[in-house]
Amino acid sequence: MKKNASKAISLVLSAIMAMSTFAGLAGCKKVVDPAALKPVDLGGYEFILASHWASEYEPERGASDYGDALLDLIDEIQTEYNCKITVKSYPVKDTIASEVHTSIMAGDKPFDVLDLWTGAYTSLLSSNDLYDQKSIKKLDFTNGNFNTNVVTMGTWNEKVYGSWIGISNNVSGMFFNADMIAKKGLESPYDLYASDKWTFTKFKEMMKTLTEDTNGDGTPEVYGMVGNQQIEEALLFAGGGGYVSKTADGQFAFGLDTPKSMAAVEYIRSLYSEKLIHPEKDWLGVGQVFAEGGAAFIPYFVWANQWFSEMEAEYGFVPFPRADAEKDYIAYTDEPRMFVMPKTLTDPEKTGIIFNQLSRLAIPGKASFETSYKDLGFSDKAIEYFYKVAAVTKWNPANGVDTNEAKLALLYACQDPTAEPASKFAEIKDMMNTNIKDYYDKLPK
Repeated sequence: MKKNASKAISLVLSAIMAMSTFAGLAGCKKVVDPAALKPVDLGGYEFILASHWASEYEPERGASDYGDALLDLIDEIQTEYNCKITVKSYPVKDTIASEVHTSIMAGDKPFDVLDLWTGAYTSLLSSNDLYDQKSIKKLDFTNGNFNTNVVTMGTWNEKVYGSWIGISNNVSGMFFNADMIAKKGLESPYDLYASDKWTFTKFKEMMKTLTEDTNGDGTPEVYGMVGNQQIEEALLFAGGGGYVSKTADGQFAFGLDTPKSMAAVEYIRSLYSEKLIHPEKDWLGVGQVFAEGGAAFIPYFVWANQWFSEMEAEYGFVPFPRADAEKDYIAYTDEPRMFVMPKTLTDPEKTGIIFNQLSRLAIPGKASFETSYKDLGFSDKAIEYFYKVAAVTKWNPANGVDTNEAKLALLYACQDPTAEPASKFAEIKDMMNTNIKDYYDKLPK
């Protein structure tokens, strides 16, 4: 059934900051709802909420339920806590880190909280410009509103430098064409995951069944999977490998030559050599191939579902299959947005009180997120499995490290049938270990 694409895309854009409650944050500790806390007089404190996407924090009244909830909450906090919340914009994405660093070096407080992209986060972390949010007594990461995984990703040496409220939709998983799979009489990936049979072996078997040369010219017209670099990276990580790995002594080192990475590379090479992967590589073109039924699977970030809003077929979303030898399902993310605080905060406790109250956006945010994604074609089952994908999403230890050569080496090793992966990886190992050391040596001690 066709979906209203323009409405759906508008909804998803308005829900980029969509949020949700994660009960797992609280563990056994009693959850304290920020709304139940007695307001305190903050003496007119000016709280600066900064973002590259500043317009998200100044929505037009009446445009969406979530936008109205945001405006209502800001009004309530300002009135009950005697404070002023102002929104600041960092319009040029690539200069955020340098602008913030310059302000901090001058001793200024450029903001209380900044919503930024991961590249800027890793840069500010390595230049020691961020405040440890965990040290703020009035900020409660266990109140049920903060995203467990992102807080974990933002933790370094037991200090929290990055956090997020509710849902982070920058998670990647495997989209699948449910109709194509059902027509072939294959078991749904949902059921395979639920029974812990969603493995590399099972995935490859499905790919073989789904790949078809319908006109007998020796080239498939329908493939098991399509995707750009998401294929190699996703399956490398799902197999327990990566560009950077953590060693037994807790250090970080080049990871493409580890046994798990090498096994994953050989698996990916077999998918290419057996012609199970569509040749399209353009990042937008792969979405069109999947939407038009040219492939049954596409690994991508969940926000790519806006590309499929006009699909006639039903599609689903599951975690990546796990390597047969792995116990867990694994996904890395390179793009989570984070909230950070500058080390030049003028009154951290007041900042923490207001940020703690702003975390209440998790409640209306969940409804906004689910509504927008359902309008884009997600079923209730797909929403359910989005949360499963989010739960297994981990921080990529290569974030912040210059991995360009490793990415090129991975693509070459996977896609060139004449490649010798071990030799190629050996060529870049020393350079990569230097890049890794350069980054990790700069992080806060």
